Amino acid sequence: MKKVLLLFLFFCFVMPVYALGHSYVGSSFPSEGDVIVEPLEQIELHFDVGIEKHTKIDLIDEAGDIVPLHAQTVEERVLTALLEQPLYKGNYAIHWSALGSDGHATDGTISFTVDAPEPEVIVEKEEEVKELEKESIDEEGQMETEENVQEISGETKEESSTNLKWILFVVFIIVISTIIFARRRK
Repeated sequence: MKKVLLLFLFFCFVMPVYALGHSYVGSSFPSEGDVIVEPLEQIELHFDVGIEKHTKIDLIDEAGDIVPLHAQTVEERVLTALLEQPLYKGNYAIHWSALGSDGHATDGTISFTVDAPEPEVIVEKEEEVKELEKESIDEEGQMETEENVQEISGETKEESSTNLKWILFVVFIIVISTIIFARRRK
C-alpha cells in the first residue's frame, strides 16, 4: 500500500510540472464570452508560461472571414495584436496558436462580442445637393463645377493682374525715358 501511495504522490507532483510546460492563455482582453462596449483596437493574450515569437492569432468575424491585424508582437508571456481598424459591432473569435518555450505547440479559441456605438458619419445632404446644382455644362459639353470655374477664373484674374503690372511698368519706363530724353534735347 505504501508503494501505491508513494507512486500516487510521485504522479501528483510530476504531472503539474509537465502540464505547466505547455503554454496556455491565462488571461486575455477580451476574455471568453466578454461583451465589449467600447471600440476594440487591441487584443492581448497573457500566457501562463513563456512563448516563442512564432505564437500568433487570427481574428475571425461571424461570417468566418479573417479580420486584418496591423501588427502582432510577442514579449515573454504576452502577445499583443493591433487591429487595422477598430471593431464596433459583431461576434468574433480569436484563434490562437502558441509555441511554448519548451517547444510544445498549443492552440485554442476565445469568443467574444463587440457592441460599441459606431462613430457618426455626418453626411451633409444639403451640401451634396448644392454641389450637384452648381454643376454646369460648358460650351464644349464638359462637366465643370462652379468651384472649377472659379478656380480657373481666379487663375485668369491672377494672370491678368500680373500682366497688367508688367504693362504699367513698361509704360512707366517709356514715359520716364521720353521725359528724360525730351529734357536733354532742350
